[in-house]
Amino acid sequence: MANFKRSTLGLIHEMVLCLTTSTKGFEVFGMDRVGRKVVLVRRKKLEACMADAALMAQALANFRKKTVRLDIQSERVDEFHPVND
Repeated sequence: MANFKRSTLGLIHEMVLCLTTSTKGFEVFGMDRVGRKVVLVRRKKLEACMADAALMAQALANFRKKTVRLDIQSERVDEFHPVND
C-alpha cells in the first residue's frame, strides 16, 4: 500500500495520473505546474501498482474536489470522482 502526504498531492497540477512501465517495473506519475514528472508510486508488479494507482487517484479526487483520470499504459482510462463524506 502506498504511503503519501497531502503536500505531494498539492504538487499535481493536471487531473491526470499515468501508469506506465519504467526500468524497475511500473510507476504512477502526474505533472506539476512546470511540466515536470512527479512520481507517486513505483512497484515491481503491475497488480500492486494498479491498486496503489487507484488509491492515489481517489485520494487526489477527494483532495482537489475534481474528477481525476487514470491513464493505464495508454490502453485504458478510468475516471475517479470526489466522494463527499
